[in-house]
Amino acid sequence: MITVLPGDGIGPEMVAHLQRVFRFANVPVDFEEIPLSSDVEEDVFENAIISVQRNGIAIKGNIESRFNDPAFKSRNVELRRRLDLYANVLHCASIPTVRCRHKDIDVVLIRENTEGEYSGLEHEATKGVVESLK
Repeated sequence: MITVLPGDGIGPEMVAHLQRVFRFANVPVDFEEIPLSSDVEEDVFENAIISVQRNGIAIKGNIESRFNDPAFKSRNVELRRRLDLYANVLHCASIPTVRCRHKDIDVVLIRENTEGEYSGLEHEATKGVVESLK
């Protein structure tokens, strides 16, 4: 079972495409969809946390952050904090059968997710000046 968190904007559309690809490729998984977005009530957010903890895996669409609203609590930051998702690992590799300008690319990027700029402890002190608390 995979938890699916569709998110906002293009997120639900992208997640739907991924689910179709899995279905057509006969990937033997079931999805538990939790309608998590930036505007959901706290109980839906809690259900998302419980689902991810139970299933141990999730596919998350884009969840918007509102940087212009100081009272807004980012669902992305809360997910990272509550689930202790301390690292964001991104693997970028060229595909041998796809023509492209740069061949033999194989890079792994690892970004720390829960401290510093990604902790969500920042605010706009004055217009255009963001203060990040570490």
